[in-house]
Amino acid sequence: MITLRDAYCRQYDCPLEEFEQDLLLACMSSQSAFFARWILRFRPDFFATECSRLRSAGNVTDPRFVYDYAAEFSDPRRGGGWVRERFGIRPKGRALISIALEVMAAQGGTPPPSAPPGTVP
Repeated sequence: MITLRDAYCRQYDCPLEEFEQDLLLACMSSQSAFFARWILRFRPDFFATECSRLRSAGNVTDPRFVYDYAAEFSDPRRGGGWVRERFGIRPKGRALISIALEVMAAQGGTPPPSAPPGTVP
């Protein structure tokens, strides 16, 4: 079975060592991603918790398990202080789910739940 990490890196021609940061930015709105790039330049550890979760999510072979990781992005106990709260600079769980379903189906993984059983789009 193909992992989310492998499927994502193949589809987007992303080096494996850049997977977490690339997916982090892909799960943000364009405005948030713009500011996140700036934050990462000066505080590379700012999104350490999110990158750790994305690293773990990268090991899943069934996109249905990504829902658990996506739910963690809305956890109110995450750190980050006023920057996150004021500007909402964080990855979106729905974006992670959407990306996981798309890339895993495209790379021959499990079809999205909306696909008829036994078919691979």
